[in-house]
Amino acid sequence: MSILEIKQGIARLSRKDRREVELFLLRLKHSSPEWKREAARKVRDFKAGKAIPLAQVEKTLRARA
Repeated sequence: MSILEIKQGIARLSRKDRREVELFLLRLKHSSPEWKREAARKVRDFKAGKAIPLAQVEKTLRARA
């Protein structure tokens, strides 16, 4: 089965079933060693006081909107 066929199959799914596929893919991503290392680094940075100020987060989000 090709990637195109998979994408077309997903497009034909109900909203509920597409959500299940989305959650499955997210779980796969979060189980990768790379993601786990990056998440652990971010937690260490946060605990060390290297968090991004809320005002900066809000500014970045407004710029994307």
